[in-house]
Amino acid sequence: TQEKQAEIVAQLVSEVSANSNANQYEAKDIKIIKDSSPEAVKKYWQDFNATFLKYSYKELGTELEMLKNALAKEDLSLPSKLAKSEEAYQKIVGGLLQVSVPEKMTKKHLLLINSLASMAESVELMAKVFADPLSALIAIKPYQDSAKILVENFKNQKI
Repeated sequence: TQEKQAEIVAQLVSEVSANSNANQYEAKDIKIIKDSSPEAVKKYWQDFNATFLKYSYKELGTELEMLKNALAKEDLSLPSKLAKSEEAYQKIVGGLLQVSVPEKMTKKHLLLINSLASMAESVELMAKVFADPLSALIAIKPYQDSAKILVENFKNQKI
C-alpha cells in the first residue's frame, strides 16, 4: 500500500540522516582566545569573512539549482560540478578551524563550521543523484537546514 511505502521511506530517511558522516567539531578543535572584546569580535568576523571569500566561488550556494537543472536536462556532468562545491566547503571549514575565536563566539563558530561540514557532506551525496537517487534526495533537507543557519548568522553579524 502507499501508506506502507511512505512509512518505509520515512524510516529510511531518518536512519540515513541519523547516520550522517559529517564531522561534528567541538571546542577542542578550534582556537579559542580569552579576549571577547568588541575589537576581538570584529576581527573574528573579518577573519571569518576573509576565509569564506578565499575559498568561495560564484556558484557556491547554488547546488540545489544545479541539481534541479541537471535532473531536468539529465546532465551527467553534475558530479564534477558539485565536487567543486564540496571541496570549497571543506576548504572553508579547514580555514575556519585556524581562525582565532573569541571565547563568547565559540558556540556560534562551532554552529557555523558544523553547518558548512554538513553542507559539504550533503553536496557529496547530491552528486550521486544518478547512481543513488535516495541518498541525494535525503541530502537536500540537511543542506537546506545548514544553509538557513549560515544565512541567518551572516545576516546578523556584528562587525
